Amino acid sequence: MQIPSTEEWKFTDVRFFPIFREYAKRLNIVETINTMVDSNMDLSPGDAALAMIMDTLSGRTPLYRLEEAFKGLDSELILGVPISPDQLNDNNLGRAMDKLFEAGTNKIFSQISQNAIGCFKLDGPVKSQSPNRAFFLSLHTILII
Repeated sequence: MQIPSTEEWKFTDVRFFPIFREYAKRLNIVETINTMVDSNMDLSPGDAALAMIMDTLSGRTPLYRLEEAFKGLDSELILGVPISPDQLNDNNLGRAMDKLFEAGTNKIFSQISQNAIGCFKLDGPVKSQSPNRAFFLSLHTILII
């Protein structure tokens, strides 16, 4: 097996995205949203919501600039699926948010919270300043506010 030369390597700044993507995967966020939200869009509502959550955690880009924020990033590493930054335009994100609203954001948040309780075996209020708290605050910001 031949090792590729370093000229063929691609380096990107992924910050903390893979860690939070793993949280999203364990909480089944994308699948839960896609199950609860009826949509025929090319960009699934779950993937759109995860992109907005990740953006919120990284400093919050205005929705009309999310497309620019994801240019040069490895979407498959960050979101778990290859998504073209062009798909993260404000029209697609607006339609996804409309679909989330129609499905009931409180219901979606409640189901994802239930997923967390089962996944992390929580038995009472979580009061620590942990990555869990930051993740759920951003999820709450996207879905409820």
